[in-house]
Amino acid sequence: MTFPVLTDTDIATYLGHVLQCYFLRSINEMQNPITYTNFESGKGISTVTVNPIFVPDAQIYPKNRLESLWKSVNLAFAGGGPDDPIWRHYPFKVPQDTNVEFVDESQTAYLIRFERKPDFRLDFKLTIQGRNIGIGTLPRNFVPIQPERIKNAYSYVFLVEMNFHWEGDRQIGEAYADWAQGLFAGFQKKLVIPDRN
Repeated sequence: MTFPVLTDTDIATYLGHVLQCYFLRSINEMQNPITYTNFESGKGISTVTVNPIFVPDAQIYPKNRLESLWKSVNLAFAGGGPDDPIWRHYPFKVPQDTNVEFVDESQTAYLIRFERKPDFRLDFKLTIQGRNIGIGTLPRNFVPIQPERIKNAYSYVFLVEMNFHWEGDRQIGEAYADWAQGLFAGFQKKLVIPDRN
């Protein structure tokens, strides 16, 4: 079976959309008390339960709106997509009346936006900073349906930024700012390679 060759622009857009989905899944993980099980030869099984990040005025995000997010990026995954068990076992929570959307700001900048007008907007911005020749990897838990289409692609480097704007009552806004900072700190732990020295 042959697939059309993807251009560099196609690959960049594909990876931007994969990262939007990865960030959304990671936010769901960070907001729930998930227990991870690990097995090491010679040591046995160990478990770790992660303390969740508190979501102010939390409500479960409607399933149909979550599904429309996945459809907006037109990706098909064998794992990590909308059929991933995490969405069934851990419903996605947002502050009450918040809308979530994926925004393609340009061909090199992709946003995950949480917004409740007129109170607040939280953006996680993923911007392509360059590329390297070599084999890159997709985020953990994301398995494409057609991996043949992305062979011999460049490995891209993305910059992650967080922008939080609050227009409501300052005292109430502290809980929202803590939520945004908690998520960003969680991404720093997930994405930054620790110093081995």
